[in-house]
Amino acid sequence: MKKVKLCLLFFLCSIFCLGQEKMPIRLFYKSSDINTPKQDTLNIKWVRPTFFGRSIKVKLKNKTKITFKADTIWGYQNEEGRIYRQWWGGFMKVCQCDSLCIYMDTPKKKSTIHDAYYLSKGVDGAIFPLSWRYLKKEFEDNDCFLQGMKKKTKWNCYYLEFDKKNNSYKIIEIFNDCLSDVPYDDDHN
Repeated sequence: MKKVKLCLLFFLCSIFCLGQEKMPIRLFYKSSDINTPKQDTLNIKWVRPTFFGRSIKVKLKNKTKITFKADTIWGYQNEEGRIYRQWWGGFMKVCQCDSLCIYMDTPKKKSTIHDAYYLSKGVDGAIFPLSWRYLKKEFEDNDCFLQGMKKKTKWNCYYLEFDKKNNSYKIIEIFNDCLSDVPYDDDHN
């Protein structure tokens, strides 16, 4: 019985100690940096926006602080590998990026219960709230997408239904299905 307990204790310790290697935090200066495997040369401890959001503070592990203008940083990758995009002086978690990108903003105030979700056209597009009002405004030229949203989502369902089979959000699948139906426009890449 002692051997079993000892083996179980050793097994649990090895899981918790060996399997928890964290990634180094990386800064992204532009969206294309996400796909480059190079590591940031800075040894970063944390990344935060300043109080008024005009700049981004980066604290290094050697306790040095560096301040960047907010428009010079696209985003960063944290220790768990999650990617955050900088927008208007704050950071939003990137949920999925394809032809559309979905972002999540976790509330800082305890009075707000739910996370807020946002959407952008492409990786560098302007971010707007994920609501029917903004979808109609932003995609007024894409009737296929708007009709698909009306047909394939119900009025009482949220737009963020996740399709586990395709590993994608339903809204992105609807948009991708309609891409071939929209004429190419040089102003909207």
